[in-house]
Amino acid sequence: MADTWESLYRRRLTASQARRVITDVVQEVTGENVAGETVAAYLKRWTDRKTVETSPSTSNAYKSVAESFTAHLGERADRMYLDEVTAAHIGAWRDARAKGRAAATANIALKILRIAFQDALREGIIMQNVAAIVPTIKRRDGTANKRRPFTLPELRRVLKAANDEWRGLVIAALYTGQRLGDLSRLTWQNIDLTNGHLSFATGKTGRRIALPLAEPFARWLETQAGDNPEAPLFPHAHECMTTQGRAAQLSREFADLLASVGLAEKRDHKRSKEGRSARHDLSALCFHALRHTATSLLKNAGVSDVVARDIIGHESVAMSKVYTHIDDAAKRDAIRKLPDVTK
Repeated sequence: MADTWESLYRRRLTASQARRVITDVVQEVTGENVAGETVAAYLKRWTDRKTVETSPSTSNAYKSVAESFTAHLGERADRMYLDEVTAAHIGAWRDARAKGRAAATANIALKILRIAFQDALREGIIMQNVAAIVPTIKRRDGTANKRRPFTLPELRRVLKAANDEWRGLVIAALYTGQRLGDLSRLTWQNIDLTNGHLSFATGKTGRRIALPLAEPFARWLETQAGDNPEAPLFPHAHECMTTQGRAAQLSREFADLLASVGLAEKRDHKRSKEGRSARHDLSALCFHALRHTATSLLKNAGVSDVVARDIIGHESVAMSKVYTHIDDAAKRDAIRKLPDVTK
C-alpha cells in the first residue's frame, strides 16, 4: 500500500483516479467490493427517488436531464464510477445541450445535474460536486441572465390592464413571492381569512409554506370568497395546471399581458420551422420576476435576509445549518412593510 501511495504521488493522478486505485487495494486486501456506483446506476436511482419526492413535472425534468447526460457518456456511463466524472465531461455535455437552444435551457439542465451530484456528495458517494464548478453559459450579450424585478409603476400598469384573475395572481405573487404553478393550484382550503393565513406545500420541493396574508392580497380574496372550500382561487389557472401539468400556457398569457402594456415584445406563439429548439431572447420581465420583486421589496424595507428567504421559500446554506425557525410575528411584521401597489 505504501508503494501504491508513492506511485500515485509520482504520477500526479487526479483525486478520482487515486480513489479508484485505493479502492482496488482495499478490495484486494479485504475481499470486499467498496467501489461506488456507476454514473448510469446512480442517476437511475436518483431519478427514481425524485419521482416520489417531487411533483410530476419536476421529476420528469430531472429524468430528462439524467437520461441526456447518460446518453452523452454512451457506453462509459455503465462502467464509469460517479466520482470519475470530471468537469470536462459535464462541460462537453453542457455545450452539446446548448446547440440550437437558448442558453437558459442549457443552464437549467446544468443546474439540475448539479442537484444530482450534490445529493451524491451528501450520500458520501463522491468527494466533490464537479458539476458545481462548471459555469453556466452566458448570453450572446455577455450576461448570464438579464431578468430584473418590476418597478412599482410597472406593477401598477400591469394591474390596471389585467383581468380580475390575473390581477389576483400578480398580487398573490408580489405579496407571497411564490411560483406561478403553486399559486395556480391553490384552493380555498389553503386560505384562512379569519386568521389571515395562507398555507400549502410547494410543488417543486414539497416544502410546507405558511405565510401571513398581506392586506392587499386579503382584500382581493375577500371579493372572491365563496362557500366551496375545494374551489380554486384562480379557476382558469387551476384548470391549466390540472389539464397540462405545467404553467407554460399561463406564462405565455402573462407575456401577452406584459406586451399589452409595453413591458415586453409581443411574441408569435405559432410553431416556427425550428420548433422548440429555436433560440429566443429572454425577456427581462416575466411572472417569475415577481418573485425577485418580492425579495427586493422585502430587503429594501429593511427585512433581514433570513426572514426574506423564509417568506419567499429560498433555501440557504446558513438556514440549513442552523435550522432557523422564523415565527409568524416576524413574517407578519416583514410583510406589513411592503408597499401597497393596489392604491
